Amino acid sequence: MAFIFVCVILFQGCNNDLPGRPEPVEPLPLVLDFEFMPQGIPMYAARVSEDVYTAFYENYIQTRILTPSEYNLTFKGVGFDYQIDIVGKWKKKEMLNLIPGKYAVTGTSYPSSQKGVQDTVSICFNDTVELTRESTSLLLTAEYDSYLLLFDADNFSDMYYEYTPNYGGPVKVLFGKVENVYYTFSRITSFNSGAYVRGRRSDLSSFSITLKTWKPRKGRYYYFNDIDNSFELPPMVAPE
Repeated sequence: MAFIFVCVILFQGCNNDLPGRPEPVEPLPLVLDFEFMPQGIPMYAARVSEDVYTAFYENYIQTRILTPSEYNLTFKGVGFDYQIDIVGKWKKKEMLNLIPGKYAVTGTSYPSSQKGVQDTVSICFNDTVELTRESTSLLLTAEYDSYLLLFDADNFSDMYYEYTPNYGGPVKVLFGKVENVYYTFSRITSFNSGAYVRGRRSDLSSFSITLKTWKPRKGRYYYFNDIDNSFELPPMVAPE
């Protein structure tokens, strides 16, 4: 489920005509920012453990604690030959050559590590927007480009995600911990070799969950319950 970001743009006057290839324009000061709109929780919610995810989302995603600080966006003119790439940080003023018109906007906002597994959510953009000479802001629709794994910290410890990328040896990524949950975000949806989630239960016994045959979907969260020494993965359903 998509959620909406606000890109705040500071515009000055621009005298370029739109048809055909536009004339060069002077750089304009640009501030990019995003804001979650009040349209519900953006990840699909499960009936089981919904309260756990809701608290996690409201405390750490909605507040931007676990959202990326950098973006990489491309604005491509629709109906006229003009394109510009933007690499920068949210809320930092940039100098940008943008003129009025319709644009296809694509790109990503990833954690700086660029790893497939990380402690920050990854998002992507594929939107169309229109700028006029009076524009002062843009609304971009963003989608999750990762999924979320959650474990109850009262029952588990020493959590990590282990996988083998296409090149190189195995990579181990420790889960993050906030309040009473262990968590990690991942963009990996197919596994060419071994991939596991490993850790310890409260009685200090170790466990391992094999992910190779699992088909996780971006934009969903997965909460693992430990029942009678076996794991139960609650089904995911779309919010009403």
